[in-house]
Amino acid sequence: MLIRPLVRHGHQYRLLAPGEGALTAVQYVDPDADRTVVLVWRPSAFFGPAHPPLRLRGLDPGARYRDEDTGAEWSGATLAGFGLTIPGLPDGDCASALVRLRRVV
Repeated sequence: MLIRPLVRHGHQYRLLAPGEGALTAVQYVDPDADRTVVLVWRPSAFFGPAHPPLRLRGLDPGARYRDEDTGAEWSGATLAGFGLTIPGLPDGDCASALVRLRRVV
Protein backbone atom coordinates (compact mmCIF):
# COMPACT_ATOMS: atom_id res chain seq x y z
CA MET A 1 0.00 0.00 0.00
CA LEU A 2 1.33 3.41 -0.94
CA ILE A 3 1.02 5.72 2.02
CA ARG A 4 1.67 9.10 0.38
CA PRO A 5 -1.65 9.28 -1.59
CA LEU A 6 -3.55 8.22 1.51
CA VAL A 7 -1.94 10.98 3.58
CA ARG A 8 -2.40 13.60 0.86
CA HIS A 9 -5.99 12.79 -0.14
CA GLY A 10 -7.46 10.87 2.80
CA HIS A 11 -9.29 12.04 5.88
CA GLN A 12 -7.05 12.75 8.87
CA TYR A 13 -8.04 11.94 12.46
CA ARG A 14 -5.85 12.96 15.37
CA LEU A 15 -6.41 10.11 17.80
CA LEU A 16 -3.97 11.21 20.52
CA ALA A 17 -2.76 14.81 20.45
CA PRO A 18 0.91 15.65 21.01
CA GLY A 19 1.74 16.55 24.59
CA GLU A 20 -1.45 15.13 26.10
CA GLY A 21 0.08 11.84 27.16
CA ALA A 22 2.90 9.42 26.59
CA LEU A 23 1.82 8.61 23.01
CA THR A 24 0.71 10.53 19.94
CA ALA A 25 -1.37 8.94 17.17
CA VAL A 26 -2.80 10.02 13.84
CA GLN A 27 -5.00 8.06 11.41
CA TYR A 28 -5.54 8.55 7.68
CA VAL A 29 -8.54 6.97 5.90
CA ASP A 30 -9.08 6.98 2.15
CA PRO A 31 -12.37 8.50 0.93
CA ASP A 32 -13.92 5.05 0.31
CA ALA A 33 -12.87 3.74 3.77
CA ASP A 34 -11.11 0.83 2.03
CA ARG A 35 -7.67 1.57 3.48
CA THR A 36 -6.41 3.22 6.61
CA VAL A 37 -3.02 3.91 8.12
CA VAL A 38 -2.40 4.54 11.82
CA LEU A 39 0.88 6.07 12.96
CA VAL A 40 1.68 5.85 16.67
CA TRP A 41 4.79 7.38 18.17
CA ARG A 42 6.28 7.94 21.58
CA PRO A 43 8.43 11.08 21.87
CA SER A 44 10.23 9.86 24.99
CA ALA A 45 10.53 6.59 26.89
CA PHE A 46 7.43 5.76 28.91
CA PHE A 47 7.20 3.74 32.07
CA GLY A 48 3.96 2.51 33.52
CA PRO A 49 0.85 0.65 32.38
CA ALA A 50 0.21 -0.03 28.72
CA HIS A 51 -1.86 2.51 26.82
CA PRO A 52 -5.52 1.55 26.20
CA PRO A 53 -6.54 0.58 22.64
CA LEU A 54 -6.89 3.37 20.06
CA ARG A 55 -10.46 3.94 18.91
CA LEU A 56 -10.26 4.42 15.15
CA ARG A 57 -12.58 6.66 13.19
CA GLY A 58 -13.98 6.94 9.68
CA LEU A 59 -14.24 3.19 9.01
CA ASP A 60 -17.26 1.21 7.82
CA PRO A 61 -18.65 -0.50 10.97
CA GLY A 62 -20.10 -3.37 8.92
CA ALA A 63 -16.82 -4.20 7.12
CA ARG A 64 -13.81 -6.25 8.19
CA TYR A 65 -10.28 -4.86 8.09
CA ARG A 66 -7.02 -6.81 7.81
CA ASP A 67 -3.63 -5.70 9.12
CA GLU A 68 -1.42 -5.97 6.03
CA ASP A 69 1.64 -6.90 8.08
CA THR A 70 0.26 -9.44 10.58
CA GLY A 71 -2.86 -10.71 8.81
CA ALA A 72 -5.02 -10.08 11.90
CA GLU A 73 -8.61 -9.04 11.18
CA TRP A 74 -11.17 -6.93 13.02
CA SER A 75 -14.59 -5.54 12.25
CA GLY A 76 -14.93 -1.81 11.71
CA ALA A 77 -17.32 -1.72 14.69
CA THR A 78 -14.68 -3.32 16.93
CA LEU A 79 -11.98 -0.88 15.78
CA ALA A 80 -14.30 2.07 16.49
CA GLY A 81 -15.79 0.79 19.76
CA PHE A 82 -13.11 -1.23 21.53
CA GLY A 83 -10.19 0.07 19.51
CA LEU A 84 -6.94 -1.17 18.02
CA THR A 85 -4.43 -2.53 20.49
CA ILE A 86 -1.28 -0.48 20.10
CA PRO A 87 1.47 -2.60 18.58
CA GLY A 88 4.64 -3.12 20.55
CA LEU A 89 6.81 -0.07 20.28
CA PRO A 90 10.56 -0.53 20.41
CA ASP A 91 12.32 0.58 23.58
CA GLY A 92 13.76 4.06 23.79
CA ASP A 93 12.89 7.58 22.78
CA CYS A 94 11.21 8.46 19.49
CA ALA A 95 9.82 4.95 18.98
CA SER A 96 7.06 4.53 16.39
CA ALA A 97 4.79 1.95 14.80
CA LEU A 98 2.77 1.99 11.58
CA VAL A 99 -0.37 -0.12 11.15
CA ARG A 100 -1.74 -0.56 7.62
CA LEU A 101 -5.33 -1.81 7.41
CA ARG A 102 -7.29 -2.78 4.30
CA ARG A 103 -11.01 -3.56 4.03
CA VAL A 104 -11.51 -7.20 3.08
CA VAL A 105 -15.32 -7.57 3.18
